[in-house]
Amino acid sequence: MGYAYSRVLVDGTVLYCCNTEVRVGSLAEARFSELWHGPAWQALRARFRRGDYLPSCAQCGKLNQNSDRPAPARSRMSDERSQRERGGKARAAEPAPRGAL
Repeated sequence: MGYAYSRVLVDGTVLYCCNTEVRVGSLAEARFSELWHGPAWQALRARFRRGDYLPSCAQCGKLNQNSDRPAPARSRMSDERSQRERGGKARAAEPAPRGAL
């Protein structure tokens, strides 16, 4: 995620993805290419590469379609969210075999 898709709102707000809470800048502040290669975008890419997803990522169709390990990511995110809501700790998800969908 973060290498082939973005969203630009009519007011010039540039989003990392569909999630309106993941703002990376504005076209009023910088050119799109500067934002795309800038520190905010790079930090989000690094975060998601580590598997440190946002709670809203659990319902993301693009993550589920484009991730090489969508099932464990969905499971981990769902477990973490439900555990937070109950005030407990989430269990660690087991990694899927490489290439498994």
